[in-house]
Amino acid sequence: MIHRFFKLLSFELKMVFFHQGGLWVCLMYFILSIIIIPFSLDTNLKYLYAFTPAFVWASILPATFLGGMRLFVDDYDDGFIDRYSLTGLSYEFIFLIKSIVLMIGILFPLVSMLPIIGLLFNVNHDIIIRLMIAFAITAPAICFYAAFGSLLSVYTKVGYILTFVIVIPLIIPAVIFGCGIIYGKQDMISLVKLPLCFSMISVIISVIAGGYLYRQLLAYR
Repeated sequence: MIHRFFKLLSFELKMVFFHQGGLWVCLMYFILSIIIIPFSLDTNLKYLYAFTPAFVWASILPATFLGGMRLFVDDYDDGFIDRYSLTGLSYEFIFLIKSIVLMIGILFPLVSMLPIIGLLFNVNHDIIIRLMIAFAITAPAICFYAAFGSLLSVYTKVGYILTFVIVIPLIIPAVIFGCGIIYGKQDMISLVKLPLCFSMISVIISVIAGGYLYRQLLAYR
C-alpha cells in the first residue's frame, strides 16, 4: 500500500512539473499578478507595504485554483481515472494523493516565492514569515477544497460555475484565519490553533466527499 502510494504520488508530481498547464503556468500567473497589481495603486511605498499581504492572497489563491482546475478533468478525458480505480487504492486515498500533489506541486512552490516578493516591495521579514506560516497552516484546507472543486466540475454538468459557487465560500475561512496569523498580536501558538483545527476538519470532510464523488463518477462513466 505504501509503495503504491509513493509511486502514484511520484507520477502525479511529475505530471504537475512537466505538464504544459501545470506549475509553470501557475508561477507565471502569480508573478504577473504581483507585478501588475501595484501599478494600479499610489506609488507611495507605504501603501505597497500595507497591501502586500492582500496582493499575495489575491494572487496565490487563483493560481492554485488554476493549477487544480484540470486535476481530475484530464484524468477523466484520457482514461487515467479508470486505471487509478484498478490500483487497489480506495477512492478516498486517490483523492488524498491528488490533493497532496496540488499542495506540494503548486501551492508550496508559489509560497516559496514570498521572500523574493518581500524584497521587491520592501516588506518587513516578519510579515513574510507570518505569511508563509499562514499558507503552511491553511494549505491543506485550500488545496483539498480546490481538489474537491476540480472533481465536482467533472461530476456536474454545469462545470466550473457550480464549483466556484460551492468552493469559494469554503475557502474564505482559510483566508480569514490566515490573515489572523498575519495581523494577530497573540503568541504564534495561540494564533495557529484555530486555523490548524479548520485545516484538519477540512481535510476530513473533503476526503470523504471527494471519495464519494469519485465513486459516483466511475459508476456512471
